[in-house]
Amino acid sequence: MRTTGVKTNSIELNFKKTTALFLGVAFLSLFSCENQDVVEATTASVSEATSTNLTAKVISSGITVTDNGNDGNVAANAIDTDSDYATSRWASQGTGKYITLDLGATYSIDNVAIMWYQGTARKAYFKIMAGSTTSNLATVYDATSTGSNGTSTSETYSFTKVSARYVRIYCNGNSSSTWNSIIDVKVNDASSITTTPTTPTTTSTYPGVLLGINTSTWKVNSFTGAPGTSAVYVDDMSSKVSDISKYFDSNYFYASGSYAVFHAYSGMSTSTNSHNSRVELREMTTGAKSASWDGSSGTHTMTWTVNVDQLNKCDDYHTTSSDNVLYKGSAFGKVAVGQIHGPSTNSAGVAVDDIIRVQMVGAANATSGNAYLVIGGYIAENFLGNGKDYTVPNFTFKLDTDYTFTLKYTGGKVYLYNGTTLLFSQQMDTATDSNYFKAGCYLQATNGKSGVGKYVYDGTGAIVKIKNLSVTHN
Repeated sequence: MRTTGVKTNSIELNFKKTTALFLGVAFLSLFSCENQDVVEATTASVSEATSTNLTAKVISSGITVTDNGNDGNVAANAIDTDSDYATSRWASQGTGKYITLDLGATYSIDNVAIMWYQGTARKAYFKIMAGSTTSNLATVYDATSTGSNGTSTSETYSFTKVSARYVRIYCNGNSSSTWNSIIDVKVNDASSITTTPTTPTTTSTYPGVLLGINTSTWKVNSFTGAPGTSAVYVDDMSSKVSDISKYFDSNYFYASGSYAVFHAYSGMSTSTNSHNSRVELREMTTGAKSASWDGSSGTHTMTWTVNVDQLNKCDDYHTTSSDNVLYKGSAFGKVAVGQIHGPSTNSAGVAVDDIIRVQMVGAANATSGNAYLVIGGYIAENFLGNGKDYTVPNFTFKLDTDYTFTLKYTGGKVYLYNGTTLLFSQQMDTATDSNYFKAGCYLQATNGKSGVGKYVYDGTGAIVKIKNLSVTHN
């Protein structure tokens, strides 16, 4: 709670503060205000900080903050963890005062939480601005006329999601005086929001149980250790747990409602023959043996409902590559959610590797909006895409939306369906032996070329939710 104070000799008295409780959404401190022309404010709303079932990565490293004036209560006080009001607030008198927070990298943001000094005694008049540089800041929330809500805790100001590295609070005094004073500011990294992992309490809340995983159906590629460069990639988690159906890790593989959630982070280690991080299932068969079947003998299908909750961000090499035909020099995200995988070299001596990868491509770090359904692998490179990925025409994939896909391989021909609608089919031109299915979250375009431009771990990645997974061989 904040206590009421008075102004003496143009210097505001300091008062003891208690710690503001901000549950569920992890935040970051930041700030700034100055006289300048700005873009028109977007639709926004305000609420007191409340608990939520969402979690987000805290933007907690590489941050700097500046101001354009203070009374000795400097800008850095607005982003520290000091609970003493006397030393942990920023204050400056006059209109057009600000503190500007440099997040250190570009993030997708959609709300800022502010605890105002003497918040219950007066309204603060301000704007929140954001942008990729300090010279192109746009107003995302405007409370110049309405002011703050006058609450005793942090107020959360929500606005349309934007990509920004810099966040500024443009201050114009308060309802009692021309002073501007902020105790704490936090910024949510909306690109990392996901449903809170459900800690298993019953058998049905294990992701492996939801998907029917055992050593005769699937193995799980995942990690041990906290996300980061020290995390260890494990090709088969059954080597680490006694019952793979009950494997659970709140960082990588967990249940959320009826979904199993796969969360892979850019810049982490991966398998020997790959370059991109993954949390993924690989088809197995009786006796914990790797599945291996022929696409010319029988009919082989995998059906799964997939929901891409968040896209990753590609590396610099792929951003500037001429292959980036969809986003033309702008950063994008790309994740494979299902595959038919073949051998590195088939019985005819042809390098096939991934027969087909079902991929989603959209804006970097996106959690909503439209994306493209893009096919990769041998099918795309040798037939549909003429050496490149193939974008499925007349199909708009929406993030955070369920789609039920079916991959079928029969008579040497590969089919992809959305529900009962055939999206395409393609006859293979080489031997069709030694195949298996894969499903999960397999990042793409994060390792540069021969390591050049490789994405460096920063806590971001992709999140894929899957349910109703089934495989048949007839």
